[in-house]
Amino acid sequence: MSEENDEKELEKKVKEIVKKKEKELKLDEEVMESIKRKYYKFPKTEEEVKEIVVSENNEGKIIILDFYTNVCQPCKFLDYVLCGILKKYEEKGKKDIVEVVKVNLDINELVNIAITFSVKAVPTVLFIYNAELVKIKMKDEEGKVIETEILVGLKDEEVYVGVIENILKIR
Repeated sequence: MSEENDEKELEKKVKEIVKKKEKELKLDEEVMESIKRKYYKFPKTEEEVKEIVVSENNEGKIIILDFYTNVCQPCKFLDYVLCGILKKYEEKGKKDIVEVVKVNLDINELVNIAITFSVKAVPTVLFIYNAELVKIKMKDEEGKVIETEILVGLKDEEVYVGVIENILKIR
């Protein structure tokens, strides 16, 4: 029973944060849907994910692989964060530099791709540039700089923007 209450409390907190973020970024459902239509892909098979990652059409483009499930509240909030980032880049005239590939782990056909990328929790985000995983330098809980290819859990917007900006510097 307390686990159910904890889940409801978490869902309530996420909804409050989402409303705040909506106001802050001026993101309503209509704006989010517009951004998703332009910059999101929702593959249904492992082959589709692989095709997107290695496609020559994506050369020079940053691909954000976002592994999620439908019931994951932090995953839902990550959508607001990513849409907000994409909206800001679009407003700066940098609209075709980032694409989000949403990998729904509720779809059985996509579970193997999660294993391939060592995804153990959701949300998990990976950055692909020119068909290669991007190494990310960040600080761990102790403040020590570590290098990783996987961001597990919801991070602050600045973390995602920092990775994108670092990739843009090396292009």
